[in-house]
Amino acid sequence: MSELRASSVGAQASSARHLIERITSKQARVGVIGLGYVGLPLAVEFARAGFVTTGIDLDGRNEEFRRVVGIYASSEEYNRLVVYRDAANLYLSDPNNYDVAKYREYIDKHSLKGDDTWAWDSYQSYLRYSEERKQTRRAALRANAMLGLAIANRLVSAVHAARYAGHTAPPKPKKQTWRIEFGPTLEDPLAMRLGVNLKY
Repeated sequence: MSELRASSVGAQASSARHLIERITSKQARVGVIGLGYVGLPLAVEFARAGFVTTGIDLDGRNEEFRRVVGIYASSEEYNRLVVYRDAANLYLSDPNNYDVAKYREYIDKHSLKGDDTWAWDSYQSYLRYSEERKQTRRAALRANAMLGLAIANRLVSAVHAARYAGHTAPPKPKKQTWRIEFGPTLEDPLAMRLGVNLKY
């Protein structure tokens, strides 16, 4: 077990050194989520310092909008492929009853415009955004799993404490012990590992 801990500490130190090298050489990429009164000046300062900086303002954006941005190359494409299609299905599908005025009204009401427009500058940017969305969803799932395990840990601790509450002396340690370990993996900081350690 001590060899595993030593290699784990060594790998973490190596990762930290690598990150420090990327920061000092200004090869690190900086992402600032939330471009309010703190995030926007922070993103500007990172960019002025020479870092590739991405600022993401999620204010007023729901999950559906974020999903749409990850599917379509631009808001114009979304308008053409989704809004125009939906309007045509609703108001132009019956040849005996075309309603061009409502068709145009629907398009005007549901088209993305103004602050809701976007256009990916490259396919790589689109792929990067899609990957970040996947990582965000996985991180949210892991956070929920960690919360569930933390609650389970508290419940087990409470049962254990209640079990020994009436004893005056602490119980004698047994010859074997169990320990559950849960944490990020060294290879992929977004992946989690779960292990059981048994000592005799």
